Amino acid sequence: MHLKKFGISDGCTCPFHEKGMTMYRLSALSGVPHTTLISIINGDSKNPGIMTIKKLSDAFGISLAEFFSSELF
Repeated sequence: MHLKKFGISDGCTCPFHEKGMTMYRLSALSGVPHTTLISIINGDSKNPGIMTIKKLSDAFGISLAEFFSSELF
């Protein structure tokens, strides 16, 4: 899974950018290490754990239910 679910991908206009967030800011808000975010974005981490997804969901202000019910999942 890529972080496109959260609107994070190279060169896109998306919720990640619309919130004015950098990857460093997302890392700080979520507690997910910057290197982990890079691994997910690059596709090196194909199956992030539920705790990582929960931390990212919390940082974006959405519930896990909202995350998993999205068409993008």
